[in-house]
Amino acid sequence: HFQLGQDVELAHHLLQNALIMFPGVLVPLLAKCGVQPDSRVSSHPFFTTAETSQSPSLAVLVQLYVARCYHIWKESELLPWLERNVHTVLDRVDKRDPYISDCETKRSKRYPKLPPNLHRHIILSDIKDVTCSELSESPILSFDPLPPVDSINLYNRPTRYQNPSAFYMFFRSLMPNFNPNQTGGVLEEPGEMGEEGDGEGAAVDLRRSVTSLLDAMRDLLSNIHMPDVPAEGDIDSDEERP
Repeated sequence: HFQLGQDVELAHHLLQNALIMFPGVLVPLLAKCGVQPDSRVSSHPFFTTAETSQSPSLAVLVQLYVARCYHIWKESELLPWLERNVHTVLDRVDKRDPYISDCETKRSKRYPKLPPNLHRHIILSDIKDVTCSELSESPILSFDPLPPVDSINLYNRPTRYQNPSAFYMFFRSLMPNFNPNQTGGVLEEPGEMGEEGDGEGAAVDLRRSVTSLLDAMRDLLSNIHMPDVPAEGDIDSDEERP
């Protein structure tokens, strides 16, 4: 609003509320921009003690904001505007504006601990000015730092549930390690085979059927005899005879 010149009074109001809600931003922001605050700001406890009185999680958010946005406040037009509103905020603090105590109560309740996604963001951003003591308490993997609790591990092969069928048992029987007395790792889904006793009986009947099918195929293959086909030399010699 201030830079666009649309509603300057609204811009003043929003900046003052931001300074009151987050007073710990001003001093590190000015230090990052290389600006020395005046005597009133440097001696007023509202801004000087804000860094030590805020929670550790809020301090990390302040560091993250200053590291990412300090270059915006280095513009020549914004620093005088910031200075004017800082003095207006100090006037409101000296007059004991009720909004001051309201923001102090909100700060004490809203930032008890940083969520894991912000920890992950800090690690991946790799900003040297942002430090968090909570990160040193847990092991961190370089290839996947602080993965979400509900993340899906794509490296584990999912378990496949299969029902024993005649086709499945037939193709399994072609394997050299096939044992008709075992299902061979076939997992039955609950409710598919009925009760436990019925499922076992159906599996026995299925194994018997497959065994009978295999025996019939072996008999068929053993009874197949190839006809005697004469060699090419014998055919040529017979044709040459008168």
